[in-house]
Amino acid sequence: MRMKPSFIFAALIASLSTAVAVEPKAGEVVSFEAGRMSGVALLYTPSSWETGAARHWPVLPYYPGTGGRPSIDRARRYAGDDSFFLVGMSYSIRGPISAAQHEEFYATEAANLRAVRDALAPYGVEATRVYVGGFSKGGWMASHFADKHPDLIAGALVLGAGRNPFRQEDLPKYPNKMPIYIGVGTAEVNYQLGRNGISHWRDRGATVTFDAYLGIGHRPPVAQRSEYLQQWLAVEAYRDRKTLLKPIFDRWHEGTRAAAIKIAKKDPLRAYLLLEHMAGAPLAAFLTKTQRGALSGDISRLRETPAVAAELRQRATYGKILDKETLGGFRLRVWVD
Repeated sequence: MRMKPSFIFAALIASLSTAVAVEPKAGEVVSFEAGRMSGVALLYTPSSWETGAARHWPVLPYYPGTGGRPSIDRARRYAGDDSFFLVGMSYSIRGPISAAQHEEFYATEAANLRAVRDALAPYGVEATRVYVGGFSKGGWMASHFADKHPDLIAGALVLGAGRNPFRQEDLPKYPNKMPIYIGVGTAEVNYQLGRNGISHWRDRGATVTFDAYLGIGHRPPVAQRSEYLQQWLAVEAYRDRKTLLKPIFDRWHEGTRAAAIKIAKKDPLRAYLLLEHMAGAPLAAFLTKTQRGALSGDISRLRETPAVAAELRQRATYGKILDKETLGGFRLRVWVD
């Protein structure tokens, strides 16, 4: 059987060497070039990084939206100055990608990511701790890596994007519980696609954090810093140093539960929303059995109140409406990622 030229070309692209030369400087941003990027990429190095130190670091390559240029500003705002190596990625093709360009584009992007990962390895960046992220086109880039290249990444930060329900593919389960964060605005076109990603990636064995930005359209959170996003990044940044998470966890657990208990009688719906939000947070993974039982009990009791019961009925109705809109398909039936 003869292979289609596009498959041959994609395989060739992926196999070619992609030279990346970069020299990190602690607390600074430097630019560098990779062979098949359309422009320079940017690297931010954690402020406490030292040459030759034994510490190993995670890296967050961040992809911009369509028409966007490489930047680490947003990633740095989310992750802080001293938890990740941050890379502002440049695409091999700027702007929208046509169906005819998909194979070449994604093969090249995978090769570029490997090259960046390998170039940073001598400086303490772990190959097994690459977290890809991005907004809009960048979010779909992260979604693609989560689906097609789980061997290249440790987790994905999917902002303003999700999963196309009309792509029917037999994808294998993850060998580990891949952490995936989905952040979408409730007023944006990709909101339901973000919701589709929850079951899609959980069915493959991922640990999914879904974060709905209330009232926000197709833009990343700017005016508000998402608590879930901060927690997700902290958990992944300190996965190898969990003792650093304890004070963060204690403040969150004690403060949130105390606030909910204080208002439970006067405003059970607000208390329920606080505890529900708490149960879905990345830090909830560190609750003890006793703490988890107490939280579950509080939530169950509040569900029996009239205000919360009415809220849950309205949510169920809204969910059905969103599902029907997705089945309408708008442009998704002919759209491929």
